[in-house]
Amino acid sequence: MAKAKYDKLFFKEPIVEGNFAPKIGLKDLTGLNIRIAYNCISEPFLMVKEPHKHEHEQYMLFIGGNPMDIRDFPAEVEISMGEEGEKHIINKTTVLYIPAGLLHCPLNFKKVEKPIIFMDIYPASEYQRIPESR
Repeated sequence: MAKAKYDKLFFKEPIVEGNFAPKIGLKDLTGLNIRIAYNCISEPFLMVKEPHKHEHEQYMLFIGGNPMDIRDFPAEVEISMGEEGEKHIINKTTVLYIPAGLLHCPLNFKKVEKPIIFMDIYPASEYQRIPESR
């Protein structure tokens, strides 16, 4: 079958294998300057151990895994924010905005009774961490 004019605009199954589940990866899509990671979290685990920051803003979405009611969030997630490591517990569907340069993490999925969705969105083609400087 001959290639259609706009075939190059369709990226079928841009799946990236991860530690816990496959995710959508956009870094190879024509220089797109955004990253969207979509992950299904089905059991407790420490996702990010070390505090770090980024040169860009970031949005973390914690969403109930029931597509008929995304408010159904049977989980508890702990994240630390700022130089002082202020701990926050996420126990309902939440969007977390992290400004550029703000130290954050560890990110710990402490309790997961049923699968939830975690999305990570930021305006950069690569995920780069700047470690905490002590």
